Amino acid sequence: MKEKLKFLEISKIRFPEIEEYQELQAKVSQLSKQESQEKQIETPLYDVTLEHSVSSTKLELFDTKVKAVTPKPIIIPHFDINIIQPIQIQPIQMPLTNLIQPQIREPVIEIFDAKLLTAKVDQLSTSLSTELKSMQKPIIETLTFDVNLLSSKEISKLSTELNTQLVTTEILSGVESLEYYEKQLPKFEELINCDGRFPRGFGESLNSPFIVLISENEKEWHLPIIYALKELFHEITERYPRVTFRESELELDIEGIVDSLDLHSLEQFAFEHKIEFLDARKRPRSVNNFARMVRGRLKSGFLQQFGILIIAVKPDDLEKAKDVLKAEGLRVYICKPKDDDYEMLCAKIFGLNSPHEFFNGLKEYEKDLERTVRNFSIFVKRYAKRDGEIEATEKYDKYQYPLKVATFVYLLNNLRDRRKKIIKNFDELCQFAKDVLNNGIIKVETPILNGQVIPDLIYNPEGKEIYIEIETLIGTLEPLKKIDETIEKYKELSGCQIWVVLRPVSALLHYEELKAREKAYKIIYSDREIKFKVLTLQVSNKRFRWDLVDLDEFINRDERKYTKYIKGKDVK
Repeated sequence: MKEKLKFLEISKIRFPEIEEYQELQAKVSQLSKQESQEKQIETPLYDVTLEHSVSSTKLELFDTKVKAVTPKPIIIPHFDINIIQPIQIQPIQMPLTNLIQPQIREPVIEIFDAKLLTAKVDQLSTSLSTELKSMQKPIIETLTFDVNLLSSKEISKLSTELNTQLVTTEILSGVESLEYYEKQLPKFEELINCDGRFPRGFGESLNSPFIVLISENEKEWHLPIIYALKELFHEITERYPRVTFRESELELDIEGIVDSLDLHSLEQFAFEHKIEFLDARKRPRSVNNFARMVRGRLKSGFLQQFGILIIAVKPDDLEKAKDVLKAEGLRVYICKPKDDDYEMLCAKIFGLNSPHEFFNGLKEYEKDLERTVRNFSIFVKRYAKRDGEIEATEKYDKYQYPLKVATFVYLLNNLRDRRKKIIKNFDELCQFAKDVLNNGIIKVETPILNGQVIPDLIYNPEGKEIYIEIETLIGTLEPLKKIDETIEKYKELSGCQIWVVLRPVSALLHYEELKAREKAYKIIYSDREIKFKVLTLQVSNKRFRWDLVDLDEFINRDERKYTKYIKGKDVK
């Protein structure tokens, strides 16, 4: 049986019980006059003794039930967190009122852009304040933030300090940035003082046309520039371009002229497969008139196939012409050549050893090449059929064959100089050439490696064969790739020496690319010696001589100061 507490009564105390007043407002006046009715209630008081008892006393008059006080929610405004100088937000110290302490939400910052925002945040006071304050708009500052400049360790450290989650997009550095070209203008663009680099292959041109604007004074710079771009056109396409010259002799009223007609020409203007030249040196307004007449074709130029528009203007009219020719999608190159370099450029294009005007140099080059082919073609075979070919590629052999004959003549002269042989007449020349061919010192179109490779020429002056390949680069679309394929033919032949003979204009246009290939070949084909040679022409006292010079020597020599007289009686 459970034990119960038993209390001993020692005295009594009386408590007044006041009746509740109903309808308080109506009976306020009566309460002062009436006496409150009181009832005397006797409640025994007991002394506490620990005795066994069967009964217990219940206090039903007092309600001692403890109720929970629901605190009012405290709203704490959220602010942006300064990620540059993070602060620590201390929890608010609350009075001992048994209120539930609100939890501070930890902000989660995600970075999606390279530009982050910072805000000025004022730290909250540690004491409660019921004073209402006006909210101030935070001052936002823009911070340029480059994620790529941070290493993984720095990002990890920053994430720990900020107690935030960083979502970064890392761009890894690839081999694309490892260029082996020198970041400067190519030699050709440097000579004509151009503000950009012309495309050197079909992949660079993307089959899109471009415009060349030339500032000319006295020298006719457009002639060598058009000639060089014509050869470049023929290299990166499969055809020679049609060239149209347009001159502006008169100022014409263009009212009524439609886009299908062109200035001073019956041929329709178009970029496709053409080089268009406009000589606007005499009439400055002709550029504006021309642009207005063909404005439709200029605006749609980016949709047309590869072609070149060249315009020559006076230096004072250059800026106006540049503004007129602005068109979306069309590249415009500005050339401001110096007249002092004019004859040197013309000499380099034709490979001449002395300064020449353009037409004088062109005439000299064509005359000497024609004479060489006429006299020595009897000793030089034409293109030989390769294995797997249905027929000989005569399409490009017609451009290569004259260069092959000129190279053969250079080898004859080189061998004659080595042997110090004197040749007095044409009969002795024929006998000398016959002996050289029969003895295998010079071989023309002779197969090697069981017929897998047929070099254009093989030269063996001192017991070691030199394989010579003539490359015109015409119709190759990607000129340097054609050279790669030529070198790759000799992959089964180690320890050999290969000469790649180029035209002067090709060497001038592709000099930087050739130097880069030369470095690469030394690594890829370390077991063989590969050299680039340029077929040049020495002219003096109405005599000429073909010469093969190294690439650097050809580019670096200044023809204005270069004087080299031919000694002795040369084969001509």
